[in-house]
Amino acid sequence: MTRNLSKPKTLPMLVFFLLWWGITGPSHLYGQKRPAPLVVSYSALVASQSYLWIAKEAGFFERNGLDVKLVLIISGAQNTAALLAGDVDVAIIGGMGVMRARLAGGEVYMIGGTKNQFAGSIVANPRIKTVADLKGKKIAITRRGSNPEYMARAALLRFGINPDRDVTFIQAGGAPETVAALHGGGVEAASIIPPHNLRAISLGYKELIDVTAMKIPFVATIIATTKKNIDTKASVILPFMQAIADGVHKFQTDKAYALKVISKYTRTPINEDLEVTYGVEGGIMDRNLNVHNEAIQATLEEIRKDVPKAAQAKPEDFVDLRFVNSLKQSGYLDRLWK
Repeated sequence: MTRNLSKPKTLPMLVFFLLWWGITGPSHLYGQKRPAPLVVSYSALVASQSYLWIAKEAGFFERNGLDVKLVLIISGAQNTAALLAGDVDVAIIGGMGVMRARLAGGEVYMIGGTKNQFAGSIVANPRIKTVADLKGKKIAITRRGSNPEYMARAALLRFGINPDRDVTFIQAGGAPETVAALHGGGVEAASIIPPHNLRAISLGYKELIDVTAMKIPFVATIIATTKKNIDTKASVILPFMQAIADGVHKFQTDKAYALKVISKYTRTPINEDLEVTYGVEGGIMDRNLNVHNEAIQATLEEIRKDVPKAAQAKPEDFVDLRFVNSLKQSGYLDRLWK
């Protein structure tokens, strides 16, 4: 009798407690904050962007209170459009799309960088003996406006080849598809970045131009976001940049781990080609997340060919380095690399 009378009183209390627990979770009891969500895109399955994957896999984002979702969006232009539309919060991409968007009035900025020169090769059918032999030939790239296209343009000009008149660029889609286009015979050459250029060479194709060795300045890999995010999500972007710095450090100091992550994301076996790629990218990766003025200027020169407004632009128009500067001024980067 007594048991039946008390049941209506205790059951509502139990239900309330379970609902409260499900909503607040144990973090409420212990004063822990829920991880801040952040959507981050990247533009290619290449080693030069792998520090982002490393930061994710190694738990650096979670350690900094972030719940980061990674999204692959092929091409810098599409990533920049996604940033401006608010579909993603931060993007790891080439700087060309960001700079073009800024010149068009878009409120998007480079907030850090890791690669300030081109890296890769123009690989050709063995029948192509010299760079001059490329005249009248087809060169595979990933997409129009991609780093492989601009890399080919910059390199060819230095050999006296007019990229608009003397060759035809063929869009293959992605880096693996670029190698496939060359291997299938649909093109005579291809502009490819690591590790896929080494894959083409291992298939018997000739490295006609070692673009990495030419050290051509270019904003090849940068970190970008919008002014709105800079103003409203600074408390989230700063720890994100700290985690990115940790990812770069892990890349540089733990080769075995870096190769494992690169292999996982690119679906490339850990072999000699991947190890060479690691060495190439590691050798030019900027550990302090700098965007070099020289690289911005060189990229502007390319843009000026079809955007006259770029002639009046200055490097500082395209960057907001407050987060990188904060990491430097706090001594975090110095402690990380000591």
